[in-house]
Amino acid sequence: MKFCRIVLIFLIVLVLAGCANLDQSDSESNSSGGDSAYITNDYVFVLTSDYSTGSCSAIQMPNWKVDSDLALVHSDAMVRQYGEEIYVVNRLGQDNIMVLDSYDFGLQRQFSVGNGTNPQDIAFVDANKAFISRYASNQLLIVDPSSDDGTELDTVNLSAYADDDGICEMAKMLVLNDKLYVAVQRLNCDSGSSPVGDSYLVIIDCLTNEIIGDIQLIGSNPYDLVYSAALDQILVAEVGNWTVTDGGIEAIDPNNDTSLGYIITETTLGGDCSILEIFSADKGYAIITDSGFNTKLVSFNPSTGELLNNSVYAPGGFTLTDIELDNNSRLYLTDRTDNNPGVRVFNAVNDQQLTSSPLDVGLPPNVLLAVYH
Repeated sequence: MKFCRIVLIFLIVLVLAGCANLDQSDSESNSSGGDSAYITNDYVFVLTSDYSTGSCSAIQMPNWKVDSDLALVHSDAMVRQYGEEIYVVNRLGQDNIMVLDSYDFGLQRQFSVGNGTNPQDIAFVDANKAFISRYASNQLLIVDPSSDDGTELDTVNLSAYADDDGICEMAKMLVLNDKLYVAVQRLNCDSGSSPVGDSYLVIIDCLTNEIIGDIQLIGSNPYDLVYSAALDQILVAEVGNWTVTDGGIEAIDPNNDTSLGYIITETTLGGDCSILEIFSADKGYAIITDSGFNTKLVSFNPSTGELLNNSVYAPGGFTLTDIELDNNSRLYLTDRTDNNPGVRVFNAVNDQQLTSSPLDVGLPPNVLLAVYH
C-alpha cells in the first residue's frame, strides 16, 4: 500500500489534487439541486469547501446575483461543463463523477471511476466519449459520460511515465485538434511528493486512443494547462518544487507539438505559479505563492514575458485558489480569507476591482467555472 500526503499544510488547497491513499473507498454525494434555483442566463459556477464538506453556488451574470448551496459535492472537487450539463469530479475519498443539470442543478447521474483512483480531470471528445485522468492510477480512463453508469470504453496505459513510486501522477488535461494533452507530473510520493526532475505532456490521439508522442517540459510539476486562441498556444504553469522559484509558464505550439520555452519564469512572477487565465495576446493572469505561503494575483504579458502588475490583489496568507474569465472582460477570483471569504470580481482591461466586498457564496470558494447556455 502507498500513502502519500503533502506535509505543507498551508498548501492544502492547491495540493488536494495530490497523491492518493489507495485504500480509500467510494461514497456517494447527495444533490440538493433542483429546488432552489432555475437559471437560464450565464453564470459562474463556484465549488465551495471548508475541507470537510463541500457545496456549490452560482453567480449570475451580469448582475452578480448569488444562488448558494445548490448541491452537495465532495470537499475536494473540480468541475467542467459539456453541453447543458455540469460535471463535478469528486476526487480522493469519493472517486466519482457527479453530473448536474446546468439549469436547475438536479442530479442527473453519478458514476464511480474506481476505488481510490483519485480522479483529477475530465476532458470531452464528444457527448459519448470522455477521458478521465486518475492520479493514483497509470490507466487513463475512457468512458461514455452520457451513460448512467459511465460505461468504460477503454483505458490508455501511461505506466511508461511512472517514476520510482510506480505512479506517473496524471493531472490536468485538454482536448485540441483531435488530440488529448495530459499533464504528467511525476512526483515521488515516497519522498515528500517532490518532482523527480522530468515532467511531460503526453499526447493521445482522440480517435484511436493511442499515445502518439510526448513533450518533455522545461520545468516540472505541471499544475495548470490552458489553451489560448489569441496566441494559438498551450500554456503550462509549472510549479516545480514548492517555495522554490524553479518553474514558470511554458508555451507549447500545438501545430507541431514543440516547446517554445518559458514565456515568463517564477523568478519574474515572484513565486510559484499554479493557476492561469489568458485574457488576450498581451495580457494574462496568474495566482502566485511566495516562499512565505502568501498568495497574490498578478498580471503579465504572455507575448513578451513582461510582468505587468505584480500585485493586482494581495490579501496576505494562503487565501487565493482560482480565477476565471467570463465573456464580458470580467475576472472572478476566489478569496478564502478567514473573516470575509467570497468571490471578488475585477475588470480584466484595467485590473480594477469591481466588487467593494467579496460576493458571499456560502462556504469559502475554491474552484470557479464560467457556464454558458
